[in-house]
This record gives sequence, structure tokens and C-alpha cells, in this order.
Amino acid sequence: MKRRYEEEFMAFAAARSAPLFRSACVLTSGDVRLAEDLVQDTLGRTYANWRKIAQVDDPAAYTHTVLVRTYSVGCSELLRRRR
Repeated sequence: MKRRYEEEFMAFAAARSAPLFRSACVLTSGDVRLAEDLVQDTLGRTYANWRKIAQVDDPAAYTHTVLVRTYSVGCSELLRRRR
């Protein structure tokens, strides 16, 4: 059972990495390294909860929301540190 979820996630990640990266590049104003880190963090969070996420109507949309929220939280933390 676990192997099936891992295989599903790997296929999902392979299919969604490029679209997530494009969105991350927009969010980070073209900072490729930051965009790569953001996608990795997003996919890590998605993998950790894949059994639940795989059951939602649109896992791609859910994962995109994770990407945006991860970026938003990161920006908020950065602004708090600067104060």
C-alpha cells in the first residue's frame, strides 16, 4: 500500500514540477534558486500528506495553494526578522 502511494506521488511530482516551478518563478520575481527551493519545500510538504491530498478532487490545485502559502509565510517571516 505504501509503495503505491509513493509511486503515485512520484508520478504526480514529475508531472507537476514544471508548472510549480513556473509559478514559483513568478512569485519570486525570477529568482531561480529561490523558486527551486520553494518547489522542493512544496513537494516535501505534499509528500508528507500525500495520502490525504491524493483523495481531494484536484491535487494539483491543492499543491499550488501549498506553494503560494509557503511563499507567503516565508515572506512574512522575512519581514518580521527585518523589523
